[in-house]
Amino acid sequence: MKRVDSSRANGMNPQRRDWLTRRRIRYRLPAPRHRAGRNLSHDEGHRRVARSDGFMTGRLVRNTMASATAGLSVMFGGFLSTVLVARMLGVEAAGIVAFATWVVTVSIVVADLGTPGTLSRYLPELLARGDQAQAAGVTRHLFRWPGLIATLLLIGFVGYGTAIGVGSGAVESGSARIRTDVVFWILVGVACVVQTAANYVNGYLRGAQGFARMARLALLSAVLQVVATALGGWFFGANGALAGAIAIGLLPSLLLPGILSRRGTLSPELRRRVDRFTFETWLGYVGTAFAWSRMEIFFLERSWGAESVALFSVSLTLANLATQGPLLLTGGLLPYLSEQSGVNAGEKIRDAYAIGTRLIAFLVLPACFGAAAIAPVLVPAIYGNAFAGAVPTAVLLVAGAGFSAASSVGVTYLLAMERTRFVFLTGGISAILVVVVGFTVVPAFGLLGAAVARVAIQIAVVIARVWYIHRSLKTPTPYASLARILLAASVCALAAWSCTRLIDGVAALAVAIPVGALAYGVAVRIFHALPRSDYERLERAFGVLPSAIRIPAVTVLRLLCS
Repeated sequence: MKRVDSSRANGMNPQRRDWLTRRRIRYRLPAPRHRAGRNLSHDEGHRRVARSDGFMTGRLVRNTMASATAGLSVMFGGFLSTVLVARMLGVEAAGIVAFATWVVTVSIVVADLGTPGTLSRYLPELLARGDQAQAAGVTRHLFRWPGLIATLLLIGFVGYGTAIGVGSGAVESGSARIRTDVVFWILVGVACVVQTAANYVNGYLRGAQGFARMARLALLSAVLQVVATALGGWFFGANGALAGAIAIGLLPSLLLPGILSRRGTLSPELRRRVDRFTFETWLGYVGTAFAWSRMEIFFLERSWGAESVALFSVSLTLANLATQGPLLLTGGLLPYLSEQSGVNAGEKIRDAYAIGTRLIAFLVLPACFGAAAIAPVLVPAIYGNAFAGAVPTAVLLVAGAGFSAASSVGVTYLLAMERTRFVFLTGGISAILVVVVGFTVVPAFGLLGAAVARVAIQIAVVIARVWYIHRSLKTPTPYASLARILLAASVCALAAWSCTRLIDGVAALAVAIPVGALAYGVAVRIFHALPRSDYERLERAFGVLPSAIRIPAVTVLRLLCS
């Protein structure tokens, strides 16, 4: 009997059938069902692809919103704790707490070995394939060294504090107290252990797509941090305020035993990939910690004392406050890009990079430029007149942070493509430059020199990152849109600054902020800062928000879209 090709019999040529098969494999669609002897129609194939893309986009938006909630909770918890210490204990005590925070931050980078980023990179890929055993194997395999190093750090800090505190009497100087107080170093060691465990748990939750649970934990932890900082500072001064650094990681770390109790397997090939990614990412993170994680505080404390540390820390806190909100919207991006990398969806990854870069710049540049413009009024209003000396530094750091934050999607893109060597290279060079600046510029020029050098290094790294992505990954950056966004953000800053010059005191803030926002909206519409497709994507993304937030947000978007 002559064999009949069913695809031809049903009006589908072999080329179209092969196209549908490739699309099904690429997007992990289920195999077509044959009903009444017919194959999957062309329109049905398109509908299934659309449903797959819609599901992916919806999940990305939900994960991003939950990640943003978690990050905002941590950010505002840290910010409120800083304000409480500054208002309750003064400049010197604020400098002591800021120095402790820096020590804990750098120690965590050393202790966690970049494993939270590795979990965020590989767990989505494994779980998308349904490989639960290997996912559990990766989780257990990665924790061995961070657990050991965190324990050694605790022992080291306790031993160091005990050794230098023997025979030392009570001192009044903030810098001398940092160097000789046994309790200070014990609290720093405990904070390192707790926060290392919490970072590992958060990396696991990101990789396992548990963003909602992570958001709830972060919200509760932020409340606990503020309460612990206030009570500890009230009763025990600067050392007591360090209780907040321990409280912020307490709740997530309680989940660690349950996560590590799941047994699994790990193939030699995957082990090699994971270990290489972890090592190279960690080296990059170490360099980044020196470049971005307040390394200048170490040199300022040695050369200029605790008060300069407090002023510089206040400036950096304001910069983080301006940038972290928009940056938190990238929290769900790495797992999403990792999934797409696993199914070889190269074009979707490049589109996500361009779209993400435009949208983050759209949010972060006006926030940074506007905050820099009102910093002369904002800093004393938040921290008190004793911190007015931080204003010039804050203006520089907040404005410069906008450029670095706008390129954050590029880092996520590089990690998703496993280009960790470039991250390591730029981080290492940045670390060397910061150390050179710390030994030369900071002792001579103090706060202002540290701020100028930091901004220059950040901008140089951004340029190198964009060049590498364009040249090596063949992925262009949307320069034209970024230029228009930058111009609109400058209009926002000029309008806000004009209000602070015309109106005296804190009342200027009530006028400058809405005027700056209005000026930015008008400039965005006039300059056509974003393509219409981006507005449509944002409007669809806002569909997951409550109506009380969604309706005004969509209204504003439609006004901005010319």
